[in-house]
This record gives sequence, C-alpha cells and structure tokens, in this order.
Amino acid sequence: MPSLMPSKKSEQFAKNNDGSINEKGLASTLDRVGISISPEEVKKALQKADYNKDGEVGFQDFLHVMRTASTSPSV
Repeated sequence: MPSLMPSKKSEQFAKNNDGSINEKGLASTLDRVGISISPEEVKKALQKADYNKDGEVGFQDFLHVMRTASTSPSV
C-alpha cells in the first residue's frame, strides 16, 4: 500500500510553500535536468496532471498520476 506522505519524487518538483507544482516550478525543474519545452507544453502537462482542477498539481494530483501510470499498460 502506497504511503500518503509526500515522496522524494514529488519533493523534487515542489516549488510553492505548500508543496504544489505550478507552471514556473515545472519549467524550472525540467530546465534543471536539461529538458526544454515550450510554455504551452508546460501548461498542457500541468492541465493533464491537475486532477482536481485547482490550477496546480498538489500531492493528491501527483498520487493520482502515479497510480494511473502504474496501472496503464506499457507502450
């Protein structure tokens, strides 16, 4: 059973004081690891991961994405 505490993976992306991920945080994190995507692509990625549609990706959104990814068939 997965822990309900923030994981090291989600902490790598957190940029806000509340631990949520916004467009600026995602863009700077991707840039830091050498991935350059357009602002439009950043926005689309966050919209897709923002399960509760509050404009940011919080820990619950992160868990939803991880659960979905772990149950989706590999391509």
